[in-house]
Parts: sequence; structure tokens; C-alpha cells
Amino acid sequence: MTPVLQAKNVCKVYDMGKTRIVSVSNVNLDVYKGDFLSITGKSGAGKSSLMHMIGLLDTPTSGEIIVNNKNTKGMTEEELAEVRNKEIGFVFQDFNLLPRSTVLENVMLPLKYSKQKIEERDREELAKKLLKQVGLEGRLNNKSNELSGGERQRVAIARALINNPSIVLADEPTGNLDSKTGEEIEKMFIDLNKKGITIVIVTHDSDLALIAKRRVTLRDGKVVNEDK
Repeated sequence: MTPVLQAKNVCKVYDMGKTRIVSVSNVNLDVYKGDFLSITGKSGAGKSSLMHMIGLLDTPTSGEIIVNNKNTKGMTEEELAEVRNKEIGFVFQDFNLLPRSTVLENVMLPLKYSKQKIEERDREELAKKLLKQVGLEGRLNNKSNELSGGERQRVAIARALINNPSIVLADEPTGNLDSKTGEEIEKMFIDLNKKGITIVIVTHDSDLALIAKRRVTLRDGKVVNEDK
């Protein structure tokens, strides 16, 4: 089986004047369709740098990121943006919603940058279907700044799914939520994965990491442990 995402000998080095910081060192990672993977480690372990690279938000200093057989090495920013929009759905700790746009508008936003030819009415129907799936069918016309933190994260999850991505990449998705709401979001990720959605969660929270089927632990930019 071919992985939907591969990181091959990925390194990230930051040159800070006379100082050279190795953030990620020779990481190899395969993510297969239907996987539920967590990438964990303490602060400074290299999680954020690795997440930005596998999410095509940053490019490796060396090594390759391959998404659905597309080798992204040497791609232009425009080409990377196209692959990112089509193949990866993002869920961030800070939600990253447009505060003055409605819930429906926020979920539909990735379709605006998609090359798929989808009629406006079909876009709305798809967004409504996803919002029903996350339990927010009654909040379509609310502005995102009128929602609770848990509701905002549900909107973000629906938005991440709108382009039917190969992978949902979640960065500390419960970091800004209380424990009860965080558990509800965790259950939502588990349910989504049971439906066949491929999920990668990046977190320093060991409890959150444990809900995944596979766990990769980073230390000093290197993979030091992988377990199921």
C-alpha cells in the first residue's frame, strides 16, 4: 500500500547569524489511508517544524515531502498551495476562523480557493451537511465570534473536511478548550477516523496523543519512539 503522506529524511535547519539550530533531523514518516497518528514530544522537540513541513506550510532544508505520490520538492508557492488546499485539511489550536463571517461562510472558505467547479448552491449544501455532522446545523448564520470555543473548533473541523482531503492535520486541537469540551473534540476525531478519515494530530499532551492508533515521539528533532 502506498502512503498518502511520506516524509523522507526530512531536516529543518535555521541559521540565526552565527548560530545554527537543527529543529528536525532526518525524520522518516509514512502515513497510510485510514491512519490515526499522533506526533508528540516536549516543547522544543521539533513538532511544530515537522507539522509545518508535512502540512506544506514550510519547506524542508533537505529531504522530501510526498503527498499522494506528488513529490513537493522544488514546487513553487502556487503549486504547494494547490496541493495543500486539495489534499490537507487543517485544524488549529486557535481555530483560525474569520470572526465577522458566518459559520456557513467559514466552512465554505476553502472551496473559494479550490480549482473544483462547484456551484454556489452545491457548496452551501455540502457545508450544511458537514455542519450537521459536527452538530452545528442550528448555528449556520451565527458569526464565529458568537460561538463558544468548542463550537468554533467544530466549525474548524467541518471546514477541514470540505475539500474531502487525503489527510486532516490537527495542531493542538484541544489546547484552548476546557477538559470536558476537549474530550468531546477528541471523541469527534475518533468517530471521524472510524469513518475512514486519515488524521494526524500534533500535540505535547500525552493524553490527547493516546487516542491515536499510532504514536510517534520526537526528541531534539528526531523520532525516538513509535508505538501502536
